[in-house]
Amino acid sequence: MLKLPDSADRKYYILLLFFVVLPNAASVALLFVLNSLSDMGWYPAEHLLLFYGVATLLMAFGLSTTTFISIISGFLFGWTGTLWVVASYSLAALISRFFMVWLNHAATGSLTFSNPKAARLFAALEGKPFLLLLFCRLSPVLPFAMTNMALGRMKFTIPVFVFGTLAGMLPRSLIFIYTGSQAQSLNQAMQRGGGHWTDMALPILFVVISLVGISLLVKTAINRITAESKTSRL
Repeated sequence: MLKLPDSADRKYYILLLFFVVLPNAASVALLFVLNSLSDMGWYPAEHLLLFYGVATLLMAFGLSTTTFISIISGFLFGWTGTLWVVASYSLAALISRFFMVWLNHAATGSLTFSNPKAARLFAALEGKPFLLLLFCRLSPVLPFAMTNMALGRMKFTIPVFVFGTLAGMLPRSLIFIYTGSQAQSLNQAMQRGGGHWTDMALPILFVVISLVGISLLVKTAINRITAESKTSRL
């Protein structure tokens, strides 16, 4: 018989879904705002520090996707903004880590699963934290905020969390910065980042690598749990 998750776990899954929808919807709104500001004569490229300061907070609290920020950064600042993008999402990851752990506990009342199988799986995945972060961050289709929420029930040291994020996001960020730098307008930048096959070939490869990597980590974790269960019965 299928056992439904308890209230705390249901709230956790709802939060995951919320942080899939929110960043994408907010990014569409932000594009409209940037276009409106540009039409009014206020150009974000003239305010580098303000742009990346706001971008950091938006990414940290799930109000923008990191892909959106990378593409817009490439359009506004070209390769000059690369280090700023890296610093921005690294700081955003750190802020988001504390925020999502707090939100997880505040909204669900728990930082663990009531389902023992889920709890054991997450605990086993903690054995390779850097690789888990690397593969999660490498995929452009795994929302930054949603991943931070999902990992809010796992334990990470701050250095591993930041450097795992940095290593995983850098390759795809470079692709999207380049994509933005080749555009002639904000709308063109987002259109190219949203589906032009010549620009999406590498991101698709990153998705495949990410899926394979995460699958192998999960398989290893399940095998470890199974082996420990057999040992405990002896």
